[in-house]
Amino acid sequence: GMDNEKKQAWLTKILTVMQQLHDKGAYQNDIHAGNFLIKHEKIYLLDLGSVEVTSAPLSRRQSIANLGQLAAQFNIADQRLLLPAVQDYFRGRGWENISALQKQLQHDTRQAWQRRVDEYLAKAHRNCSLTIYKKSFSGIFACRRSWMSEDLRRFCKNPDAFMAQGDVLKAGNSATVVKTWLDGKPVVIKRYNIKNLSHALSRSVRTT
Repeated sequence: GMDNEKKQAWLTKILTVMQQLHDKGAYQNDIHAGNFLIKHEKIYLLDLGSVEVTSAPLSRRQSIANLGQLAAQFNIADQRLLLPAVQDYFRGRGWENISALQKQLQHDTRQAWQRRVDEYLAKAHRNCSLTIYKKSFSGIFACRRSWMSEDLRRFCKNPDAFMAQGDVLKAGNSATVVKTWLDGKPVVIKRYNIKNLSHALSRSVRTT
């Protein structure tokens, strides 16, 4: 991993590439950090098939939306590191009223983040390259495909056996919480307890 100083330097280079694109009326419609390759202190833009070309220079509205799409790929701490590079970008485009531009970028970043969340949740409820999803009369199972293992399969067949081996963190009427091990890693399992038949029926028709 990089320290913040080096990370900020690379973010500045990424924004410089984006400014060059936008000045030419081009933008990457699927922009994310994985589209930039860093090698021998140089930065390269990948996936040119997703680059769109419009009238030059790219409009302020489209430019900021594209910046927001990129910013939404980073966590909050790294978004803060991006701020000086964004200000340099605005100045490089010859734009004034930096504070208003930053507010617009924050708005576009939130919108792009929400789209990412919605897309992720949609994938979480179907069988795809990201998720293993199974739905039957007896229940629903969803798991990130990269996390699936023999240990996890055994857990799914008999979760109570894993819970019996764990340390109880909470033993309430409504839920039981234990800390145990799965694939050599500590995990916390929460089980909602069914109190009676009427409770079971109410849970069966309730979205969770």
